[in-house]
Amino acid sequence: MPLAWNVTSKEFGVRLYLLRSEAGLSQKQLGARCGMSYQCISSVERGEYFPSLLTLRSICVGLGADINKLLDLPS
Repeated sequence: MPLAWNVTSKEFGVRLYLLRSEAGLSQKQLGARCGMSYQCISSVERGEYFPSLLTLRSICVGLGADINKLLDLPS
């Protein structure tokens, strides 16, 4: 059975905010680690858009987190 994952951009933004906060990073610091602006991080956290797969990968690298953790999926 395929894994279904249904999350809104708003829910994802909250998840990103929580993980970034747990890591003790500001939006500016995370943006610098991922090669993104803090405005872009802010937009994602506010749920204005859902990031592309490439952006998701960059965010994971910046957070030092597994994508499953970021997406709140079982490992």
